[in-house]
Amino acid sequence: MFHFAANLKPYNVFRGTGSRRFESYLLSVDFFAEHKDLARLVVDENRTLCADNGNVDLITKFIGQQEDKVKPLHELRKAEEEKLGHKVRPGQLSSSLTNRFQSLAQDIFKLANEVVPDEHVVSVLQTQEAMSPTYVIGMEDFTLVALTGLSIEREYSGLPAKWYKAASERAIEYAIRTKKGEFGPCRSLVFAGLHAVDFDTAKQAGRLAGEAQLDGIASGLVGAMKDESFVDFLLKNSEVIELRTTIPRPYVRTLEIVAGLHLGYAEAVGRRPAFHGLGVGSPILLPLVSLLGDARTYLAVDSTAPIKDAIERTVSLYVDTPAPRKLKAHRIAEFWLGENDGWRCTCPYCREFTKLHPPRRAKALEWWRGEGKRALSADDMHAPSLLAELLPILSTPKDEETARHARMTRISHNHWVLKRIENRVRKHGRNLHSLRRYVAKTMQAYLGLAGSSPGWRAAAEVAWKIADESSHELAEMSAGQRNNG
Repeated sequence: MFHFAANLKPYNVFRGTGSRRFESYLLSVDFFAEHKDLARLVVDENRTLCADNGNVDLITKFIGQQEDKVKPLHELRKAEEEKLGHKVRPGQLSSSLTNRFQSLAQDIFKLANEVVPDEHVVSVLQTQEAMSPTYVIGMEDFTLVALTGLSIEREYSGLPAKWYKAASERAIEYAIRTKKGEFGPCRSLVFAGLHAVDFDTAKQAGRLAGEAQLDGIASGLVGAMKDESFVDFLLKNSEVIELRTTIPRPYVRTLEIVAGLHLGYAEAVGRRPAFHGLGVGSPILLPLVSLLGDARTYLAVDSTAPIKDAIERTVSLYVDTPAPRKLKAHRIAEFWLGENDGWRCTCPYCREFTKLHPPRRAKALEWWRGEGKRALSADDMHAPSLLAELLPILSTPKDEETARHARMTRISHNHWVLKRIENRVRKHGRNLHSLRRYVAKTMQAYLGLAGSSPGWRAAAEVAWKIADESSHELAEMSAGQRNNG
């Protein structure tokens, strides 16, 4: 069963009249002291509570400490790619540069073992268990997430998939030791914190997790989602698969990892793992990830993106019709002023806000004409821009109380959209054929949208293919297991 695990915040629990609570929540150890009463409430209501290990800051720091080492290597790599005329494939970098990437990857593996002392694991688990959670995110090995964050790809280092096995085994050992009580009492389920860099390394890690008969798998995908690189080929079973064009890597890498972990685990035990994808919040990815699950097995994603997108300098609002996607607030404003319908959201949060702070479109249009109807930017939606006062639901006006209300409205709106997507996925997810038809219809609508980036559309299409093909493989494995049983 698919879940969007909302971050445990007051506005995600007390969602207002007519808005149901989420069935699953995530709370990091970093925020337990602040939200322990909310944790008690959702546990008392028999909702699923995931206790996150709070490693984000540690991982970010670890990656930052290696950045100066990898920058000169990437400069040399780009120069070699320029001579080749395309993105480098395995075996195409000079041996001297390959060796330098390989040496750095090996150093990172050694350093990752020193970053997390057992005392830290004990402290984290103690806080996790104090939440009385359904499951905890096990301690992670930082090697593979660091390699992703530093863009040390397999085609650069020349390292075979089996080299990555040791990092996965280290994370699995953390989960086994946690379950045995070596870091302190543990009554909860333990989801091993596994990372991967591509399909092959994910499948290998999933197989190891299945062989170890773990409670579940959690995979931190924030690094994959923040990846700024582009790719024009994939590696699967060590074979190069050429793509028709160069595409952004985040969606593709994310689905490669999720699919690989599921398939590897299923190869080992004949069924899907209980799974949590940490940091997957892009609306279009929810239906794609859901393809890897089934009606009987827990499959969750979470993300702070619906919060950050609502409050950062470039504001984004989520929609689910005709397909799930993000819309930048300044693009909505530009569309609104161009003789089109405005922001007519039917969610209770937007309705309440616009009733209290109605948009002044005529004044906004007058301002825009005075600006020569130029393209709007994110800066136009923040005070002291007059537009921020005239279209406050999309903006940060100068009055702090109105600005705060606008931010909270957008946060609640974004979660409302994700909840609707979750509901639709669940409705169709009772039957795999129905789910695949729903996702296909959703993706066809997404791919036909005007105005969205062709590169991201192409990336979503590749990610869809990975998810759909893997879903079919998983169904065959499960059917084979039932027949053999």
